[in-house]
Amino acid sequence: MEAVRRARAAGSTVSLDVNHHNRLWSVSDAAAALRPLLPSIDLVVASDDELAVLTDATDPSRHCAKPASPMSS
Repeated sequence: MEAVRRARAAGSTVSLDVNHHNRLWSVSDAAAALRPLLPSIDLVVASDDELAVLTDATDPSRHCAKPASPMSS
């Protein structure tokens, strides 16, 4: 949180790449760590599954201000 606060104070754009892996930490642990950061985040990078870590909504993408187009392979 300190890094986010400092970036904000410096006028930086703050991004969060969720990059959640179930083998490394549970959804509830990830949610507890990441959700408090959301009010200070300008850009979130996440898959549909990772968006579920950030919200309890059944359709988390509807909470996105401007969802990006899916990346093509």
